[in-house]
Amino acid sequence: MHFPRISVIAVFLVLFACQMNAQVSVNSGTSRVNATDSISEFMLRGAVMSLAAVQSKYESLEAAGSGNQILSRQKSGEAQNYFNQSRTYYRKALQYDSLYAPAWNSLGTTYFLQDIPDQSLPYYHRAIALKPDYTVAIINIGKAYSKMGQQDSALFYFRQSVKVDSSFVQGYIEQARVLTDYKHDYNGALTVLQTACSYTKQNEVPYIMMSEIHFMKGDSVSAMTALETAARFNPGNVDRCLMLASWYERHGDADKAKEFRALADKERNRVAPREKDHESAK
Repeated sequence: MHFPRISVIAVFLVLFACQMNAQVSVNSGTSRVNATDSISEFMLRGAVMSLAAVQSKYESLEAAGSGNQILSRQKSGEAQNYFNQSRTYYRKALQYDSLYAPAWNSLGTTYFLQDIPDQSLPYYHRAIALKPDYTVAIINIGKAYSKMGQQDSALFYFRQSVKVDSSFVQGYIEQARVLTDYKHDYNGALTVLQTACSYTKQNEVPYIMMSEIHFMKGDSVSAMTALETAARFNPGNVDRCLMLASWYERHGDADKAKEFRALADKERNRVAPREKDHESAK
């Protein structure tokens, strides 16, 4: 059994990270600069502890999967300790500003990451009560409901997130995920992703998911067409360009095969000098 490593976990945490540029209100008589610095410091410490907690949590699962129950219990205890420390830091930030929505959101996320999503909801709701257009907290509510198995409630909040911000890509992606994985409504998911494409120009993510859905439906032509669009937006993915080149070669389109092979070669030539310099510096 494989579990996410630290790099994957870091990306996951970014999706839930607080918006550090959100406006901070401070009480009269308090130095705004000092309060803002203190809040930023506590938010950063909380995020670091959350990252450590999730790392320990997955190491616990890996140990359990390999039969090492002693290590699993040790790592599970570490995770609990880190989660508690993370919450302490977020609450310290709230002592400086109880109206700081990102701290409420991040506090909720510690419970979500610990797999107790029902306990995350009051904090997420507090965040959007303070900041109704806070798309990150809105989508986090949807994720919590989805994790609890309440997919209709999850869909409501995912849809709400794009009502607040029509360019919020993750809101469309999460809708499509629920429609695909739980509702088995592939056409509905494709419609959502097509809407995303109209509002989020030059973004490859909706097209990648459209490609996956087309593959699931057995429509390889539409799948490759969507993947081709994603590759044009981001030609730096060498493996994807080579896959497209190979597919077009097999299907008799020499011009497109040549185009994508050239894109792959261009990216490899761009990266190669950097890798060579890196090896030389070791």
